[in-house]
Order: sequence, then C-alpha cells, then structure tokens
Amino acid sequence: MKKWIIIVIIVIFGVISTAYASKGFLIGQTDSGLYTICYYECVYGTKAITIKAGKLCPISIECD
Repeated sequence: MKKWIIIVIIVIFGVISTAYASKGFLIGQTDSGLYTICYYECVYGTKAITIKAGKLCPISIECD
C-alpha cells in the first residue's frame, strides 16, 4: 500500500512541475562574432542563450 502511495505522489508532482513550466519571450539579441546571444524575459528575470550567427532566435523558450 505504501508503495502505491509513493508512486501516486511522484506522478502528481511530475504532472504539476510540467504544468507550471514557464515560458520566456524574446526581448533582444546581440551579435558576437560567430554567435548570436538571444535574451528572454522569464518570470524570475532575464535568461540568455547562445546560437550560431545567421540563425534566428526562437520567439520563446522554456525557463527553468
């Protein structure tokens, strides 16, 4: 019985954590040599990712 309760709790927390994953939206970008730095506004602040130059920054990303 305890084993089933633990499994149910793990499943519930897994569903809750994915349900509340937040998105960050593109607020700017900077070219830096062979790379482009993309800036996103997330709930907890600004997040940056680096991509190859010539590629477009995604409009939104998952914020961790």
